[in-house]
Amino acid sequence: PDGIAIALQAGQLWTAAGLVWQPWRMDPADFDSLPAKRPLSGRDLALLDRLEETCALPPSLMALAGTLRIQQLKGEQEGYL
Repeated sequence: PDGIAIALQAGQLWTAAGLVWQPWRMDPADFDSLPAKRPLSGRDLALLDRLEETCALPPSLMALAGTLRIQQLKGEQEGYL
């Protein structure tokens, strides 16, 4: 969930500059391929709720949020390194 929030913050900079943006490697298939995952905490679930209710998530981030909620897991992006 924090990664989704960070991507939205970064994307707002591009949007403000009149540019189109899309998240990189943040879709359900990328999530499923991560080697490291952890259970969602209460804070994570609250953040997901807030993001889904108050933000216009791009389709890929909406799909990722749904996957996190269904699997009750969050990914560790360090797995890409």
